[in-house]
Amino acid sequence: MPPASNERNIRIALTGFMGVGKSSVARHLAQLLRYRRLDLDSLIENTDGRRIADIIDNDGEANYRTIETACLRTALADPDCRILSLGGGTWTIETNRLLIKESGLTSVWLESTFDHCWQNIRKSRKERPLARNRET
Repeated sequence: MPPASNERNIRIALTGFMGVGKSSVARHLAQLLRYRRLDLDSLIENTDGRRIADIIDNDGEANYRTIETACLRTALADPDCRILSLGGGTWTIETNRLLIKESGLTSVWLESTFDHCWQNIRKSRKERPLARNRET
């Protein structure tokens, strides 16, 4: 999708705690700006052919993070990807932060209360292996 104006050439990476609303904000922002968006979690699942929960349950979180970083590289190499919603833990990996910085994306941290994020997690139909209960 072409940008709404040729003068706008910004690329944005949305980050924040799981359940904060990164994917929702990305969807609305992309529609408003008429930019192409990419959801890193969706890219991971499409690339690997498994749900994130299955990857983590079967291969472990460390292997999942390796897959995540590889998919992040793919997303960042796509010049048409203007709005990128990251996974909840993507930002915790230093390599990922450096890749995003080197790619020239503007990182935007979405913040909310834990209770709000937890409500979103509970309402979501998505299985979240790193947040199966409030205590984890």
